Amino acid sequence: MSTTDKIKILLKHYYFHEICEIMGYDDESNETVATDEMRRLEKEDYPLFFSKMMEAAIINGNFEEVIANNVRLPI
Repeated sequence: MSTTDKIKILLKHYYFHEICEIMGYDDESNETVATDEMRRLEKEDYPLFFSKMMEAAIINGNFEEVIANNVRLPI
């Protein structure tokens, strides 16, 4: 399954802001995505921010079953 297919599945089941919250971006609990670079990109280059966040989400364990089964699961 391609990266694009995985992203489409996630966005089918979750709003982007939910993905950011689950990934720990909003509360800065995930050092991988809650970085100064990501904060800058959010303000200055939102399309790149979106892309990087989704790339991080598809390899995040929280979404592994969602992608595999194409169904929203409680997290």
